Amino acid sequence: MEDVSEVVVALNLSAEGREEFVCHAYEQHRAAIYRHMIAIGLDPNSAQDLTQEAFLSLFESLSKGQRIQHLRSWLFSVASRLAVRLLEKRRGEAIVSVPDMVDLISALVDEAEGPEQSALTAERKRALATAMQTLSLQQRVCLHLRAEGLRYREIAEATALSIPSVAEFLRRAITRLRSVLDGK
Repeated sequence: MEDVSEVVVALNLSAEGREEFVCHAYEQHRAAIYRHMIAIGLDPNSAQDLTQEAFLSLFESLSKGQRIQHLRSWLFSVASRLAVRLLEKRRGEAIVSVPDMVDLISALVDEAEGPEQSALTAERKRALATAMQTLSLQQRVCLHLRAEGLRYREIAEATALSIPSVAEFLRRAITRLRSVLDGK
């Protein structure tokens, strides 16, 4: 089967073909969608549930004959909407702990360093995780989608924001993270 990150144009897939396509897409994009859910503030169980729900939405959309042009962007868009809806419903409730955020950041960083450097890196990760929790939900969503490689236009489509709003959320998030990490 082709790489599912390519444009999806096959609208007439059989039920078996759709299932195979979605399974392949799941294997290819599941980890990135899950990381996105954790990065914007969901607990691991909710992140896993909503990741699966995003792929179920893919299957349902393909079953209805919907044309999905950019699969990766589409998946992040669906996942973001699901996460934002859940986070807004849970407003005020603790969502993800600093240790969970540190674990996520650790999974993204190579640990081939000495003990002293490891201690410094661990402290920096804790500071970054704490700083991430000070960002607004929209800032976290935009920042993580950008970190996943989506362009401003794709982030705008995924979040239903304007491109200038995406740029402003990203600018504010980066400024906030820099100030926290630089100790200002």
